[in-house]
Amino acid sequence: MFYMAGFGAVAVTVFGLPGWVTPTPFQGLLMGVVSLTGVGAQLLLIQALKYATAATLQPFNYTLLVFATLIGLVVFGEFPDAWTIVGGVVVISSGVYAIKAKS
Repeated sequence: MFYMAGFGAVAVTVFGLPGWVTPTPFQGLLMGVVSLTGVGAQLLLIQALKYATAATLQPFNYTLLVFATLIGLVVFGEFPDAWTIVGGVVVISSGVYAIKAKS
């Protein structure tokens, strides 16, 4: 996780420097909160994988599609287009197929 984050930080810095805008203190606080919750979520996922298989945990990941769509709709007023819906159906149906094939 450390190497992935480090490589990502270097890559984003290289491409982000030309368009850098200094965040306000509130924006900095929000970025810190997002960073900490992201690290916490990744650590919790790693812990969950110690106790359950990835196939067992993957259906919980599908809720991200629902929540991201709802946040986009409620907060940003964006309704998903046809390709987004088709992609979600493909991802979820592939997961259901994989679970059924495993059984």
